[in-house]
Amino acid sequence: GGTGVGKSSLMNALAGSAIASTSHRRPHTDRVLIYRHETAPSLPDTDLAQIPHQEVIHRSNRIRDILLCDLPDFDSLDQAHRQRVVGFLKQLDLLLWVTSPEKYADSSLYEFIRLTTKAHQNFYFVLNKADLFFENGPPEKGHEALAAVMQGFSDHLRAQGIEDPLIYMVSAKEAMGPSPPSP
Repeated sequence: GGTGVGKSSLMNALAGSAIASTSHRRPHTDRVLIYRHETAPSLPDTDLAQIPHQEVIHRSNRIRDILLCDLPDFDSLDQAHRQRVVGFLKQLDLLLWVTSPEKYADSSLYEFIRLTTKAHQNFYFVLNKADLFFENGPPEKGHEALAAVMQGFSDHLRAQGIEDPLIYMVSAKEAMGPSPPSP
């Protein structure tokens, strides 16, 4: 995903604990971060030798059998970030594209999807920060705005040849917080 969409926060939400460093500084993740449970075997470095990466060991049993990879922002001003993402994509079995209400319509996302050679059936999409729709108004207005963005997001993906995109609407922030989730 792009800068500031909450990729690292989503890692923490999936793990159920703070395994990833998050920051308001942009861009924050500058290398490929590979999250591995302490009981999982180490990765061989042969395919990763040319890509700056770091293995992060965690103890979250929620993702014990899954390697999660947090990539730099593909749309960063630092072109090395984009090169790291491109270089690492071939290592992935599944690609989870993360965006936010502020960035789902950015042409850079769809340009990058077009350039990605992975099979589209291995793409899943996350619209993070869904809580933003419910911050300043009645729930009905939030649902209307969310539905409109989801329709627009789906339309953009279909224009890229992804016919039935699987899109998850989430709030990684709310998943990790003590407050009840928004409507």
